[in-house]
Amino acid sequence: PMVVTKYLTRALSKYPQCHLELLLSIFHKFDTNVFLIAKLTQPLSEEAALVLREKLTDSPDWHEIAPGSELLPIIARLSTRVFMGTELCRDANWVHACSQYTAKSFAASFDLCHTPRWARPITHWFRSDCWQVRAALKECRRVLRPFLERREQRRQEAISNGAKGMIFDDSIEWFQKESKRRIDPAT
Repeated sequence: PMVVTKYLTRALSKYPQCHLELLLSIFHKFDTNVFLIAKLTQPLSEEAALVLREKLTDSPDWHEIAPGSELLPIIARLSTRVFMGTELCRDANWVHACSQYTAKSFAASFDLCHTPRWARPITHWFRSDCWQVRAALKECRRVLRPFLERREQRRQEAISNGAKGMIFDDSIEWFQKESKRRIDPAT
């Protein structure tokens, strides 16, 4: 666990300190258990088989694929399965919105890194790629809202039925438990 923490500390050192402390706290509490790997292996394997069959087919016949449009949704779906659960990973609208947000964010950040650091807080407001990132994030929030509302309803029902502790075992729950302020699950 300490090696992972040191690696993550270096990798995440570019982020604001409050984000880094929150992430490390979550990794220490929820992600350092060896049993987590065993817990995730089977569901992730099943989801990978399912999504690969859907996206790339089982057909032995030659067929073309467009890696740019096929692989990102596969990665988004598998990541969502690990961090946010089965229901959301199979929501086509979420997978599409998440994929778009990821692609646009990486493209904009790559282009923005060529802008002098001192100018970035200003120039990002005028760049069309940054507008696209903000629009994609807005879409992620829109798609996520009904899921979060259903989730909160299930949480309240569980609490009223006497449930204690963690109601859900996913990253949304982890961040809500550890953060001292409101989090944005879409990010």
